[in-house]
Amino acid sequence: MRYLPLACIITLTSALNSTYNILALDGGGIRGIIAATILDHMETEAYSYALDQGYIKENVDQRLSMGNLFDMVSGTSTGSILAAGLVFPKEAGSSEPMYFADDMRNMY
Repeated sequence: MRYLPLACIITLTSALNSTYNILALDGGGIRGIIAATILDHMETEAYSYALDQGYIKENVDQRLSMGNLFDMVSGTSTGSILAAGLVFPKEAGSSEPMYFADDMRNMY
């Protein structure tokens, strides 16, 4: 398990050897700005890595959504607000997010 300030990335392996990646976001009121800033950096770096490796094609947003990178996103207090915003779909049934971490940070 690796810890980031105000965020935790957990990898679980089930009895069936399926791996689940969970992003858990901490609460703390206005400190949500720090978590959103870290997540924004993660989205940008994940996009650059995936583009360099040939996993994705170039897109307009130039970032990958945390909701698409993790199997589950959860949080406590302000972390739950961030988590909900990061996985809220742009359209019903779409995997494209309505908000990225930068959008959530600007809302604070």
